[in-house]
Amino acid sequence: MDVVRVGTALELREAVLSATADADAVVMAAAVADFRPAAYATGKIKKKDGQEPEPITLVRNPDILAEISGERVRAGQVIVGFAAETDDVLANGRAKLKRKGCDLLVVNEVGSARPSAPTRTRPWCWAPTAARPP
Repeated sequence: MDVVRVGTALELREAVLSATADADAVVMAAAVADFRPAAYATGKIKKKDGQEPEPITLVRNPDILAEISGERVRAGQVIVGFAAETDDVLANGRAKLKRKGCDLLVVNEVGSARPSAPTRTRPWCWAPTAARPP
């Protein structure tokens, strides 16, 4: 097993694209944030008396799971994704599986009613033809 350390979503994308070229199966265990700052400050952003800070503009991060699912580099390659949903887990999981194009999607319910690191989770496994709790 190789460990590739990355610091940004763009670096992760490059590492995943490189690794999937020889993979029979890809399991995407976590997702990066949906958005990132459009620009990064080179130093501390200091307060200015009487002025509010400039707004932070966000840009969309690449959807790595959808990209590797849509552009499979090997015939028969199996791709598994994970998703965290805060509401309507079944409907959102079904829609996400279709949108992402992976072979299996494991969906966990998270949010204020269900902490993201509970002692017991209730994931749903979605395949293109069915869904069921594992």
